[in-house]
Amino acid sequence: MSKTRLLRSPRLLSVLFNSLLLLGLCAIATPGKAQTPQVVFRDDFNAPFDSHNALDPGKWGMYDNTYSYGRTQFGNPPSIASESGTTFARLSVSNYNYNSDTTFPFKGTEIFSPTFNLGMGKEFEARVRVTNLPPGLVTAFWAYGSRGLWGTPDFRSDEIDLEFLSRQAHNSLWLTNWNDWNPQSPTYNDGIHNASYQASATGLDWTQWNTYKIRWLTDRTEWYVNNTLVLSSAAAHPNDPLAVRFNAWVPDSSWPDAYDSSLNWTTDPNTARSYNFDVDWVEVRSYDPVPTLTPTPPPPPTPTPPPAHGLTGTYYDNQDFTGTQIKRIDPQVNFDWGNGSPDPAIGPDTFSVRWTGQVQAQYSQTYTFTTRSDDGVRLWVNNQLLIDHWGDQSPSEYSGSIALQAGLLYNIRMDYYENKYGAVAQLSWSSPSTSKTIIPQSQLYPDSTLVPGSTPTPTPLPTPTPTPLPTATPTPIPTPIPTPTPTPPPTPTPVPTPTPLPSAHGLTAIYYDNQDFTGVQVKRIDPQVNFDWGSGSPDPAIGPDTFSVRWTGQVQAQYSQTYTFTTRSDDGARLWVNNQLLIDQWNDHSPWDYSGTIALQAGVRYDIRMEYYDNKYGAVAQLSWSSPSTPKAIIPSSQLYPNTTSSPGAAALTSVTVRSAAKLSTAKATTKTNLIELRFAGALESASASDAAHYRVEVDGVPRLVESASYSLTTHTVCLALPEKTLRLGVSVKVFWSGLRDTKQHPYANGTWQGKAH
Repeated sequence: MSKTRLLRSPRLLSVLFNSLLLLGLCAIATPGKAQTPQVVFRDDFNAPFDSHNALDPGKWGMYDNTYSYGRTQFGNPPSIASESGTTFARLSVSNYNYNSDTTFPFKGTEIFSPTFNLGMGKEFEARVRVTNLPPGLVTAFWAYGSRGLWGTPDFRSDEIDLEFLSRQAHNSLWLTNWNDWNPQSPTYNDGIHNASYQASATGLDWTQWNTYKIRWLTDRTEWYVNNTLVLSSAAAHPNDPLAVRFNAWVPDSSWPDAYDSSLNWTTDPNTARSYNFDVDWVEVRSYDPVPTLTPTPPPPPTPTPPPAHGLTGTYYDNQDFTGTQIKRIDPQVNFDWGNGSPDPAIGPDTFSVRWTGQVQAQYSQTYTFTTRSDDGVRLWVNNQLLIDHWGDQSPSEYSGSIALQAGLLYNIRMDYYENKYGAVAQLSWSSPSTSKTIIPQSQLYPDSTLVPGSTPTPTPLPTPTPTPLPTATPTPIPTPIPTPTPTPPPTPTPVPTPTPLPSAHGLTAIYYDNQDFTGVQVKRIDPQVNFDWGSGSPDPAIGPDTFSVRWTGQVQAQYSQTYTFTTRSDDGARLWVNNQLLIDQWNDHSPWDYSGTIALQAGVRYDIRMEYYDNKYGAVAQLSWSSPSTPKAIIPSSQLYPNTTSSPGAAALTSVTVRSAAKLSTAKATTKTNLIELRFAGALESASASDAAHYRVEVDGVPRLVESASYSLTTHTVCLALPEKTLRLGVSVKVFWSGLRDTKQHPYANGTWQGKAH
């Protein structure tokens, strides 16, 4: 639902609390005690300030009844209360509407501390409980600035929230981190990523006393319940002075997840009710220096290396890989020749280079490869085209990502040409444990069959994926290790051709043409759940609105830790991991993040199921995870396994009787449109025929990207779209297809077509 973003968090009104602004951070931690925090601010609410049980005005300000938000007029005074030996501050919402105000019928409370320079190395914690709240109320423990009054041009502030929605389960929390929210125009002034989540904490009941903490580290924000981490986010750090705040209020219908129309008010003081939010104590702390709790990544494997390191570089005296050849081993791809030449035998302009060999990952992570070139460049890793910018350009960077396993060797090939003027060719990489850098010589291996003067023709290898650990679906949940330590990868001896997994990666997806999992079905393997269809459709057989999807399979954890799973959806989403319902947001909403946590063991496969529906407008479905050792990211294909009863493409050929290859009637490759048209003799199943993943194209022996595939059921024609200027008159074109099915879901054998572009 691509609608205007709903204001999820209370954007409450600020007053100038000038007498308190002089306070701030008044102490620094003692050197040498980096992990011992210095208490900057604390209130135990142990005694009332006066005979009216008021809070200490030297520590707390409050909003009066001239301020309002949602359906709430503020000004309900907080008080000091006592129960069972515990003295605490009590905030409340009253449903007594003394002046019959239909816009702001409820009276709520908000208190705020002095402002502090919160951010990296700071944390604030409180012990609170939410008591007798009916559906439709919000209470919050949060931080926000106080730079101006509502309506003034200067009003904006960073914000971080931990909120309790009385409509939600009592173990559910709303967690947000906003950077420079500006109510004058709903934008984030610093342009930094902002995050919003719904998380659930196992065993939590927020109607009882619990401690809640928000902490900023150098690289992330963390939320804790009873000293247990429930969420870690790489969202922005605040750069404004913030005040710690508590509030109790009633939202209006602009926040549908919190609003409840059945919450009533009364003009009769004898039947009025108050709903309470209690605070036992609150504390603000500072660390100096800032602790960094990011686990140390496992050391790189130490395999027995081949005799040399680097890549085989073949240099040509023309742009099209023809002419004079110079072959050598380049330790790295890190060249800036300016207006010069890479070798006396090569002219300073209109030359080309092909680097080939293998690259070895240091960690089992997703790597981002980056080229910087002047002029054209293409890059393949593991025979996948990651970068394709074959055109004249000033020095420019381009990137592509791929999941790699530590210690394995993957084919790598980089093609480059220089037209005129400057000449630059560089190849870098990065990963969650690797800062962006030129790929070091130690991780590169040249072609082992280098013959001087020969033209290198790389032979495709099977996808190097290590043999998986035994499949298991444990019940109950495995007990998490108290101090999670990433399981280091083994130290394998690198081999040119690692044994590929016999099964595919991804999740089995079934698409339905109705919201309730009925109607037309399209079944396929999705490598990841990472879709933004906009106002479109996931498949030609499925309408653009009122459809549903069910993804099933297994997920394999990389570390023995507590994982946070996050769905981002528009509209409804549910998620089960190890048969536990972690997320249940089965309602219409704009794109939003919801989270749940579960302890997993490294290497074990757990059942996973995600259900999704789209009603109308935009359609988004994404599934991410994070853990103390895993930055938040879309769950990589390498950690997902489809149902064993469904396999895509060639994998299906091992378990069913396969018909001969689908027969072509005609085929052509057109230079003007960069399209390849394949007309088949019989009808194909639309889902497989229109999936670009089922086709591979080579032009003059070079793998080329297939941008999209479409299928006409009327003419039985598949149309493959290639990038601009891919096809030139007379070039040799070869198309490979696999995983195609007929209209009765019977798979065809793999097939090929070869011809010339015209």
